[in-house]
Amino acid sequence: MKMKRGITAALLASLLTGCVSRQTIRFGTADSSGLYYAFGTLLSEAANENDKNYTLQVKETSGSAANIRLLSEGYIRVGIAQSDVTNEMYYGEELTGDSDNGYQGYSAVASLWTEDVQIAVLKNSDIESLDDLENKTVSIGQEDSGTERNARQILSSVGLQSGNIQMENYDYSDAMSHLLDGSIDAMFITAGAPVQIYADNASAIRLLSLSDDEIERIRNTFDGYVEATVPAGTYEGMSAVRTLGVKAVLLASDETPEDAVYGMCLVLFDNIDDIGKQIGLREEITKETAVEGITIPFHAGAEKYYKENGISLGGNE
Repeated sequence: MKMKRGITAALLASLLTGCVSRQTIRFGTADSSGLYYAFGTLLSEAANENDKNYTLQVKETSGSAANIRLLSEGYIRVGIAQSDVTNEMYYGEELTGDSDNGYQGYSAVASLWTEDVQIAVLKNSDIESLDDLENKTVSIGQEDSGTERNARQILSSVGLQSGNIQMENYDYSDAMSHLLDGSIDAMFITAGAPVQIYADNASAIRLLSLSDDEIERIRNTFDGYVEATVPAGTYEGMSAVRTLGVKAVLLASDETPEDAVYGMCLVLFDNIDDIGKQIGLREEITKETAVEGITIPFHAGAEKYYKENGISLGGNE
């Protein structure tokens, strides 16, 4: 009887104080110096202030491909990935050539910003084109990242493979350190511009512009790329840079509760202007743009949100 009274008293105290256990939802981002991490941190902070049932916990990962694997395996419940990587891994095309063997178990929440392929060299480097990277050492991003995938595709489009170029899997911070000390000749980052680590070192580096021929070759060989421009002045002292881009997409595991994803959508669109300003986004993200370019089904929580706001999902329910 004493034990029962103790439990009852504890329960009553919990109810009176409003103490409710919050469910933790792991949020996979990418390298801590990149835009995924900055966005994930700000969105999580806003969500955690507003949602009393769930806590978003940001996890640093290798990036897009890793996040999709971690979503499929259930380690993370929310993540960000490039649209091209998402499509290929969901439908299994890149992995096996068999559309029945993709990584699934996750759905779309929102299309975010355009991610630019940004290739940096030292300001005094004699590298002016992709062809000039032959027999050079280049950081292609961490393993399992969207940056690595894009770098390998772009380099292969001009005939650069492991036999005539040295490719290293460095994170952004290590890559910049190696670029500055001369131990590598170039580095790739696929992210929305500006990237903080490039901005911090703008006086020492410049970005390569892709030629018409390079852009055409890459787009004719690989799906999912759009022409993009990093505007003049994005990085101090730098001219406009022609490149290629892909979309970033917010994803959620199918096991993530519908109300959690619905609540995340509410917080996202209530705070997106402020978040965009803080991380330096140069394009507007709206409820309408958030459903564009999505090739996989939407999460039930996101579907509920968009339908309540009168937005068609284009058959991706």
